[in-house]
Amino acid sequence: MTQAATAQELETTGREHDPRWEPLLGLSCQLSVQLPVSHFTVAGFLNLRIRQIVTLVWPVAADVPVWVNGVQIAWGEFEVLEKSLAVRFTELL
Repeated sequence: MTQAATAQELETTGREHDPRWEPLLGLSCQLSVQLPVSHFTVAGFLNLRIRQIVTLVWPVAADVPVWVNGVQIAWGEFEVLEKSLAVRFTELL
């Protein structure tokens, strides 16, 4: 859903529209996916270089937590769309 979602867009996604949300639908929010990195230090961060690989302690097939403004709202999985990396929601909380 885009940042400026309308009541009609909400209805076409199968989600029930509550008119009380209308004033808030255009507000910006920060969407993030957070993955743990084991044994990562400030020195490691300062030494990061372009194209460097950082090893994660997250299983390849495991869903990742999706956060909006610091609150976890969903679980998702990574997906490649042409030349972009995307997150597909698998469970909304």
